[in-house]
Amino acid sequence: MSAVLTASQLKSALTAEQLAAARSKGLQPGDLDPVAEEITAALAKVDTYAAGRTVAAGLLTGWARDIAAHQVAKRLGSANEDQIRAYERALKELEDLRDGKFANLTTTGKVLYGGREKIL
Repeated sequence: MSAVLTASQLKSALTAEQLAAARSKGLQPGDLDPVAEEITAALAKVDTYAAGRTVAAGLLTGWARDIAAHQVAKRLGSANEDQIRAYERALKELEDLRDGKFANLTTTGKVLYGGREKIL
């Protein structure tokens, strides 16, 4: 299952001022929407970590939201402690997912994880 995230879902992790500033700060005509760009990057990261596993959609969305919100705030140079903490937690949980530490998840096929020695 692929992660899904919209800009309106970022409102729980970013202030309205941060979202507005991110869409206008330093942009030239024809530039991509930085919020959409960060959402796309966060979704790709989550999908990569979750590849081959069946994960609840809410978890995927939460991880993508926390990553995208942090990256948007970082572009503005104003990531707060909550955003940093949520970003770090999301990355840690994604690494745990990749490494097979969530015992109750099913896989959709053979998933290789761990260090090179384990895979070979």
